[in-house]
Amino acid sequence: MDIQQRIEAALKTKEPKRIKARLFALGFFNKCGKCDGKGVIDGFGHIANGVCFSCGGSKGRVARMTRELVLELEAKVATGALEAYLAHNKAVAEAKRAIAPLKLTIDKEWQYGAVHTAFSKKRDIDQTSALFLAATRINKLRDVANEKAQSGKSTAAEAVEVLTQTLAAIRAENDGFTS
Repeated sequence: MDIQQRIEAALKTKEPKRIKARLFALGFFNKCGKCDGKGVIDGFGHIANGVCFSCGGSKGRVARMTRELVLELEAKVATGALEAYLAHNKAVAEAKRAIAPLKLTIDKEWQYGAVHTAFSKKRDIDQTSALFLAATRINKLRDVANEKAQSGKSTAAEAVEVLTQTLAAIRAENDGFTS
């Protein structure tokens, strides 16, 4: 069985989503004609957040397996493109596993810390009060943590470092707060 037959058989039986995702990541796809490869349609944000119904937001469809495409794919794999893609995915997964416990701790410190505990008990808080300003600072720190946790663009070590610093800053803000 040649590689084209193996790919077609795998697409029909073995984990088609994973195979399609890898082909897509390597550039073997046809851009969606309806959304022009954007995944969303401008001006239709009020309907399903503008997600293209034709491609489901994926920006295109995996190209049809032809002998020429298989030869291109073999050449691209030979250059190490697939290994680079898989290494990137592994690094992102490792980063997510590394930051998950830190993210949970940050969320708990944010939610149950002295500042938000006091904030949730008050009504009509003056926007210049120490409580309001402390809550604003903690919210901004938590936003930084959320962005770092969701970006997937940094290494595990970088993400852990930023989240550890953020956690320390939130703890310092909570520890320094007196109501």
